[in-house]
Amino acid sequence: MAFKKVGILQKGLSMDPAYPRHEVLIDTTLPDNLKEQPVYIYEPVKLPKFVADWINENLTTRKISKERFLRNIDFVMVITDASDETFKWYRHTENSSLIVAEAILYGYEIEDET
Repeated sequence: MAFKKVGILQKGLSMDPAYPRHEVLIDTTLPDNLKEQPVYIYEPVKLPKFVADWINENLTTRKISKERFLRNIDFVMVITDASDETFKWYRHTENSSLIVAEAILYGYEIEDET
């Protein structure tokens, strides 16, 4: 999963490392046990550039909706004539459907080409 626990929300202070002193609003009507809940941040999935290009092409140029894309990623792979490189990545990467779905829903970063 691409969510990472970064701390506990306590006494109205943000646990986001980018804004450590940022105050957040806490609902004072909540029971005490709900006022100190774990705080998670999303860590974007890393994709090869060619996969990111394929996703962007389908969402923007071909205007396939996110909902339709997510409903059947395998079908979109076939009907859009994905490149051999993209198709190989999709077939040989564990949980590739989940990775593509998370990229579409939450965003992604491009892998470093080393």
